[in-house]
Parts: sequence; structure tokens; C-alpha cells
Amino acid sequence: MATAEEQLVAAAQIVNSQSDQGERKARAYWELGRLIHEQLGPRSGYGQDSIGSLAQRLHLHTRTLYRARRFYLRLPNLTTWSGLAWSHCRVLATLTRDDDLLRLLDQTRAHRWSVRHLQAQVRQCEKSSALTPRRGRPWTYQLLPGHAPTLDLGFHLHMSVASLGPISDRTQRLLDTTGSRLLVELSPTPQGIDLRPVWGAAHQRLYAYPLRDAQALSAHQLTGVAQLLPQFVEPQLEQRLRLTLRGIVPASTDDGGRGRLKALLQGRRLAITVDHPGPPADVDLFGHDDSTAEAQQVIAEGHHLNSLIGAAP
Repeated sequence: MATAEEQLVAAAQIVNSQSDQGERKARAYWELGRLIHEQLGPRSGYGQDSIGSLAQRLHLHTRTLYRARRFYLRLPNLTTWSGLAWSHCRVLATLTRDDDLLRLLDQTRAHRWSVRHLQAQVRQCEKSSALTPRRGRPWTYQLLPGHAPTLDLGFHLHMSVASLGPISDRTQRLLDTTGSRLLVELSPTPQGIDLRPVWGAAHQRLYAYPLRDAQALSAHQLTGVAQLLPQFVEPQLEQRLRLTLRGIVPASTDDGGRGRLKALLQGRRLAITVDHPGPPADVDLFGHDDSTAEAQQVIAEGHHLNSLIGAAP
């Protein structure tokens, strides 16, 4: 019987294959996620050194291991998704609501939906769940192609890809071949900055930022400094913003409400996701009790502070 390490290596080899997007690859991602969850447990959270070390050992990007772990946690029962290709499973795993996930999974299997049709159904779920928290993903941007490609950072700010510094060979090929707007996630590689296309419920990820120096103005408004670029990009870019908490009932915007928001901000690591960053900026605000938590951990696992203040029905 293969050891856990041998199972990890075998699954990683299949995951790393660029040609196989079928059920075999989905099973490999699931096995990889299961082994990570069982071996690392809580240490496999976002930004932890242990998962970074494992990624280096398996010659995979840390993002791939996070994706595998999320796939396993969202669909831990093999029989639930058996028969579906990885290209379908990766889209389904982006859904945050269990009822949406199970409903679309059943319909995908029953009607043999294409990946494109499934993506369209996911977008419909996003629209119908407009009042639920949007847990975006930091360092995801819209790539605007052209002679001098740029990234839309939100708040009417753009940055040329050239100003990011050295880029990976894969990113250069992407810039040379894409002719339409594309959502990409920034990550560091030994070659330079990598821009990786994002699929599935991609627009759910946009405009997510760490927040510091937050000050409550009322129960539904605050100011704070948003970090618009990751730390591995120089120079850093930050923006002080006036923010409005999305979905707050106007009647709760009294002095008592301001006090509640002020108390919720204290001692927490903060992050925001922004709808149509303006101004005005309507946000979902997240707070994590661990003051050392990474931005993605804050958004993925933190308290939704809008709900704690008092959200609209």
C-alpha cells in the first residue's frame, strides 16, 4: 500500500498535467485536498509556511494546493461529484452556498451541461445572492489588453503590467495572445510576476483588499487605508477611502451603532470586498480575531461585520 507521501506525489503529477481536464484529474485534486487536510489540519490555512513547503516539495504552486483543499472541503464525498470532469468541478467549487452547489451539481450531471453553460448558471447564482457576503480574493484584477496592457486596480486606478517588473514566460505568452479583457490573479514566481487567468465565479473575486487604520464614522460608514497591491510588488500602492457598509438598515445608523462598529474594529485584522469601487464604495467588511491572519484568511474565515452590525433582510 502506498504511503501518504507517495500518494501526494502521484496526485501532484496528475494535477500538474496540462492535457488532462477530465474525471481523473478531478480525482487527483480531491485526493490531494484530502491528504493536505488530513496531514496538515489547521496548519493548511492560507499563508501558512507548512503548505508553502509542501508546494515546493511537490513542484506545485501554493494556489494549487489551496484549490485542492477547497475542492475537498466543499465536496468531501466522492460519490457526490463522480462522473464530472475537473473543468466542471473547479467551477462548482467556487460556489459559496451549499444549496446552490448541490443544485447545480445535480443539474450539470442530469443535463450534461457544458462548462460554459455551467459558468452562466453560476453567474445567475451570484445575481440572486446579491445580499449575501461576497468573499472576494485579494490580488485578483481585470487585465486590460492592448499595446501596453494594464491592470484595473479599482477606484479608477490602473497600473501597467510593465511596471510590475519581471514577468513569467507564461504571463508573456498570455499577453501576446489575449485580445479581450480577462480576470487574472497575481502571484510571485522565480521568473517574476505571474498573471494567472481566473475561471468559474471569477467576478466574485474582484476588488478585495486588506484594510488598516479603520475609523468608524457611524454604524454604516468608516474610513480606512486599503492596500491595492500585494507586498511582493514594488512600489506599494495604498488608498485612504471612505467606505459604506453594504446592506445596513438605515435605522441602525445612530451613535450606538457607531459604537458597535468601533468595538468590532478593535483588535481585528480587517479586509474588504468592494462593489463597483467608486467613490462611492459599498463594501463587505470582514474581521479576523487573529491579528496575524493573511488577507485571504480574513476574507475566507473572518466575521462578516456588516451582519454583526445589523444587515437588511
